[in-house]
Amino acid sequence: MPLPAPLRAVNLYVQFAVRKLVGVERVEKSRFFLKHGYWPRLDAPRTLTEKIFVRKLRHGNDPRFPIIADKVAVRDWVAERIGHDHLVPAVGVYHYDELENLEVKPGHVVKCANRSGGVYFTDDARHADRERFIEKLKKDLDFDFASWTGESWYGQIPK
Repeated sequence: MPLPAPLRAVNLYVQFAVRKLVGVERVEKSRFFLKHGYWPRLDAPRTLTEKIFVRKLRHGNDPRFPIIADKVAVRDWVAERIGHDHLVPAVGVYHYDELENLEVKPGHVVKCANRSGGVYFTDDARHADRERFIEKLKKDLDFDFASWTGESWYGQIPK
């Protein structure tokens, strides 16, 4: 069961503080241990999960990461390699300061480009309360996802 909104905010603040005090790598290693039941082998990773983990923590400055993680820029990257036929059509791309022009129609999917998650399936309720939906999008875009995850490349992606 999810935490009530006020507790979620406190929990988020505490987690950010712990990440700043202890360091993202230690927090992430602990999370890895809790999820997988063993400490990640960073110097000699054997499992795919460990290899992905090492890439995140030790090789996060790869110049390809911001392109591949950016939901807009990756479209050109994919089109150059395998063609436009493999892309899901994009109805529109909006920058942060253009969100007032966002079309909110039932059946659309809205995705924040500068983070993982942040996916919204628009329905009649979101269509009806457009202003509230746009405020929620802005809050998601303002969230410091790069610091939260230790994945610095998300901080290089435009909102």
